[in-house]
Amino acid sequence: MLVSIIIPVHNAENFIDETIKSVISQSYANIEILCINDGSTDGSAGILKAHQLTDKRIRVIYQDRHGVSSARNNGLNHAKGEYIFFLDADDIILSNCIINLLNAAQHFNTIPCARIYQFKRKHHENLPEANMPEPSKIQHIHGEDYLKSILVKKRPAYCWGKLFPVSILSNTRFPTELSHGEDLVFNALVLSKEKVRLVDVDNAAYFYRLHESSITADFTINTIHSNIKKITLLRSELDDFKYGAFISFLQISELWTLTKKAITYKEARYSEVNSMINEIYLAYSPLQNIRLSHYIRIIFLSPILLIMRIINRLIMSKIFQIRFLLIHLLTIYYKKGYRIFNLFTSHQ
Repeated sequence: MLVSIIIPVHNAENFIDETIKSVISQSYANIEILCINDGSTDGSAGILKAHQLTDKRIRVIYQDRHGVSSARNNGLNHAKGEYIFFLDADDIILSNCIINLLNAAQHFNTIPCARIYQFKRKHHENLPEANMPEPSKIQHIHGEDYLKSILVKKRPAYCWGKLFPVSILSNTRFPTELSHGEDLVFNALVLSKEKVRLVDVDNAAYFYRLHESSITADFTINTIHSNIKKITLLRSELDDFKYGAFISFLQISELWTLTKKAITYKEARYSEVNSMINEIYLAYSPLQNIRLSHYIRIIFLSPILLIMRIINRLIMSKIFQIRFLLIHLLTIYYKKGYRIFNLFTSHQ
């Protein structure tokens, strides 16, 4: 069974060498490594070329800068494998990751999911390869249930770390119009298909590298509009009866997150925060109104989310005093009170 490992690469010269080394050292050798150089302007291309000269399984595909979705789609178009595995250019997989995922895929006819670990840039030498857990009792998860758990943020929406049978992907591709949330939409398109099942594979490890660019994403108007496009795509592609309430859950949660980011963004003054919140709500206004039946479902999923919804509505109140008061109270909580609470609890 040939496994195609797709790695989108953009200005990753600090990480890509280590990432590729983790792939070529896999105990399962029947792999092809598709490195999509997405318009890199640093030394990434040179590192990719050097590896390509020493390992015939590596193919480097060059494209102008079009973003990670386009790069992954390009990889899918060139892939020859019966299974697809996505890997980011700054992450690492342990040497038995692919073989353990492949064993699970063939034995259980599912999409196997690696266990995700996080590590910081300077601590890659401490990866616990010798201390991997034995597989726990196999529990299959229906694609519909897995997708619902993603929409309510109980599971991450990453596309990497999963071994996809190419037959399940068929013509599914990443939405290139999104700058954020493309993984979630891709997962939704795949997992909403009939008879898709997943299984967690404890002894297959994927290490997600934490660094500044992965911890703090820029807060821009583009981020806001990408979130709206994401919700709109989900509404248009997914069955409303099955997933409508869960998309509404995500919509409320995303709106709250954007409001929180506006309030806590750097050292913004009230006038700037007020302006950003106006932008957020103006952008969100065309979205479909949330149905009463969805609210009822959300109550059972997370009552506190409805409180967030009410607060968001009040923040957008035309009564200036209400907005002013709520923004200042949330500013105190997020910038001062929350820190004091964390400081207090850390000494318990």
